[in-house]
Amino acid sequence: MSRERDVIKVQVWRLVLLWVVMLGLFGVMVSRLWSLQIAQTMEFQRRLSKQSLRSVRLPGIRGRIYDRTGAPLVEIVTEPDFCTPHEAMEFLKALRAQVRYVGSSECSMETGTMRVDANISVLATYMGHVEVRDLYWYFSAVPELMSLVRERF
Repeated sequence: MSRERDVIKVQVWRLVLLWVVMLGLFGVMVSRLWSLQIAQTMEFQRRLSKQSLRSVRLPGIRGRIYDRTGAPLVEIVTEPDFCTPHEAMEFLKALRAQVRYVGSSECSMETGTMRVDANISVLATYMGHVEVRDLYWYFSAVPELMSLVRERF
């Protein structure tokens, strides 16, 4: 019985010691916060006034625009001038040749440096106006796509 009392006394003393340490740490934290917010307010305001931000105007960046992988981004939107798949393919070949000549891209569909977003619009006499939009195709598939849409409608 006396052994159990000794164990309980030790446990009570440990709890009291834990409470004292926690209160001491809490007191240190409160005093530090008081010091920072009240006692040293003028010092921090003085430092803040020295470190004020300034506005700097920079000229706009000219040249290429890159995506997050480092590939240049360009979007070319044309008028709906192509009546045949052959005309569309010739335009795409000429465009690819010019972009390659300038050196801004290798224009390879396989590596993703050129993408053709074909928006095909067909005026079908029996169905009215039909549009096929947002089709991302390989460069060589554009004429086939246009032929398929023309045959269908």
